[in-house]
Amino acid sequence: MTDKIVATIGKLLRKAETTDSVDEAEALMAKAQALATRHAIDLAVARFEHSERERREGVEERVVTIGRPRQPHLVLRRRLFGAVAEVNDVTVLLRGTEATLYPIGFPSDLDVVEAIYRSLEAQMTRAADEWIRRSGTPLHTTQARTMFYEGFVARIHARLVKARDEALWQADPGPAKSLRERVLRPRGDELSSTALALRAKRQEVDDFIRTSYPRLATRTTRARVAGGHAGRRAHEAGRTAADRARISGQRALPRDQADG
Repeated sequence: MTDKIVATIGKLLRKAETTDSVDEAEALMAKAQALATRHAIDLAVARFEHSERERREGVEERVVTIGRPRQPHLVLRRRLFGAVAEVNDVTVLLRGTEATLYPIGFPSDLDVVEAIYRSLEAQMTRAADEWIRRSGTPLHTTQARTMFYEGFVARIHARLVKARDEALWQADPGPAKSLRERVLRPRGDELSSTALALRAKRQEVDDFIRTSYPRLATRTTRARVAGGHAGRRAHEAGRTAADRARISGQRALPRDQADG
């Protein structure tokens, strides 16, 4: 617990020292001091510890191959990767070939995202193979698999979002508004230490992207509604498989908040 608190205080101090807003700097310093006082942690120690950690871990870009060029269902594999990335503070750039992704984030988050994606992709493929073999669906195999994957990805995304929000709420109970909203649009008493640390982390990723690729877009996940009775059956089968899927290693919080 102490290591996590020290890391959080360090992030608050760093943000306070770099923000252009006097009011925000004061709020950040007040939060850091209150947290330090509560846990009897020296601010100078927290600042030093955070600086040392930043030397070990900074925002980076990776190259992740998810298949072969023109391989069927690459769009849905990209969507699955994007769903996992979104809830783990990783941004995926639109560049390169359809079989290659370029996620950007902190190394620990990138590790988690790829590990979860590989596991879920394998589970999705196996579940689709089994359902198509047993169901006797009238759909062509390619179409059936497409609808199955659509349902799987949509449901997995919902599960990941729910798990992240529940973990955030446990870490920082607050008003009815979700912590994620407070991170994106903080006001006054909503500037909790957790929300501020998350926002500072998000800002570092955004700054990296703006500096490195000012004209590139980012990927977003889009669900599609399956049509026809057979398509809806395949879609629902995919959702059911997603409910059974194991999301081992999934971490909704940043490393500083999640690691023990």
